[in-house]
Order: sequence, then structure tokens, then C-alpha cells
Amino acid sequence: MSRGSPKSPGVNETLAASPAPSSRVFVPALMLLVVCGVAGCAGTPASWTRFEHAEWGYSVPYPSSLAKVVWRELRIDDADLAFRGPKDAVMAISSHCEERIADPVILAKQLLVGLGKRTSVTSERFEFAGGRAFSQVVDSSAEETAVRTKTVTLVRGGCVVDWVLTAKGSLAENVEASFDAWWRGFDPGSMPRSVTADPTPDPAPDPILEEVTAQSESDEIAELGQ
Repeated sequence: MSRGSPKSPGVNETLAASPAPSSRVFVPALMLLVVCGVAGCAGTPASWTRFEHAEWGYSVPYPSSLAKVVWRELRIDDADLAFRGPKDAVMAISSHCEERIADPVILAKQLLVGLGKRTSVTSERFEFAGGRAFSQVVDSSAEETAVRTKTVTLVRGGCVVDWVLTAKGSLAENVEASFDAWWRGFDPGSMPRSVTADPTPDPAPDPILEEVTAQSESDEIAELGQ
């Protein structure tokens, strides 16, 4: 990503990123970074003020500017921005805009595809930044290591933004608070409210999406019955 020249901490500087592909960061990929300690490129602490996406126009604060938690920037495929924090916690944001956008619950469940056995801890629907959002916390495991993951998915117009935090064991209070302050600092800026329709024909049914949709509907029915 090309962000221009870094400025010293404390300068009210917004750094632009090059456009990212229309893809998402899925939880299993981040879990490998947490459990196996594999890093794309761990840099110095990111202490600048804000990051701005060059194509979609949204911005988020750099997490280390919000709390006394050091987050070092990582380069992860398909992520707009990613960081490694205390005890190898990893968090990332990804975004894409297209005409067909599903319900945030379905999109959030898609992020977990490939996790295998998992336990839902909490989940919540809410309104955020002029759009519909869904957050979830799940427990799972990788390489016989317990992992907790928190995700936030925002659907706004024709765009979706995902935030993902994953860490070994439980989420330390200061790490989760830093993550929450990070995504809550989101500013949609010039993010498009709608996207020009693609003239291509409707795609063939996606079996994974259909499975996730059915599972999310089943989960919601179960929760209502409790």
C-alpha cells in the first residue's frame, strides 16, 4: 500500500491507501498469524492519526493513537489495514463495494467459514455509521490452541466493511477495548451510498453462501426460542 510519507506522532495527518481488491479477510487466515506467529511484515508501531482508503473514501484512526496499547502494522493479503498487538493478538479491516450486498448477519457468518467447530459467545445487531451492523464473539481452536474472535460487519448502501480481532485464549480487556475504539472511530467520508449495477448476468448460486444463510437463519430461530 502506498501511504505517502509518514509524519511524526501527534500530527493531524490522514494517510491514504491504494485501492484494495474486492475481497474480504476471513478469520482462519488471521488465526494462523495468532497461533503460528507467522507475520507478513511486522513494522514499527503505527502512531499516525488516521488512515484513509483511497478508493472508497472511508477513514479509521490508527489504534495506537487511541489507547496505551502498542499495535504494529502487518501486511495481510486482502486487508485494507492490519495490526499485531499484545500477546500476538491480530486485528484487520477489509472493505468492498458492489451492487449485491447481503444482510450483515450472513456476511458476518461468512467470515467464519473454515473454522470448524465453534461456540457463539455473544452476538448483536445494531445501527452504525448510517448503516446496518452485526457484531459477534466466537470461541474456536487452531493447532490445539483455544482462540477467541470478535468481528464487526457494517453494511452501508452498496458497501460492506469488516473488522476482525482474534487472539489466543480470551480477549484481554485492554485489547478488546482498543479494538472497539478502533472500529467505532470509523468515518464513512465519501464512501458511496450506492454502486452502479453490473450489467453482467446474475451469478450462479454459491453453495457456501447458501449454507451460511441457512445456518444463520437456524441460529436466529434457536435464539428466539430460548
